[in-house]
Amino acid sequence: MEEIVNRTLTKISKDLLDCAQECLDWIARDLVDPSRLAEMLKGFNLDAFNYNFTGMAQQPGFDAYKVLGLDRTATDAQVKAAYREQMGKLHPDVAGERFSFLSALVNIAYQQIARERGFK
Repeated sequence: MEEIVNRTLTKISKDLLDCAQECLDWIARDLVDPSRLAEMLKGFNLDAFNYNFTGMAQQPGFDAYKVLGLDRTATDAQVKAAYREQMGKLHPDVAGERFSFLSALVNIAYQQIARERGFK
């Protein structure tokens, strides 16, 4: 009986973690404001430093333009300027280390747009 309870608890724990990951993916895709995202992560009692954004660009619904706060009609110069502005706000000397996960998200978004448009 104890083995069944332990397996069930393990399954429930895994399902909860999977659900939390899906929620974070949805939040990260749909929120542009870094402070709102940080607050949501804090609300889940999750350590943002352990959240992995690297596979997010391949997720359905990920909008790199939304992460940078742009429309798809933005020029290359506007994309580069928005990237520099976001990274300036999220730099560890300005925002502190607690926002390093967001700078990773902004980098991923910029890299995706750069690949699509053929610039570096």
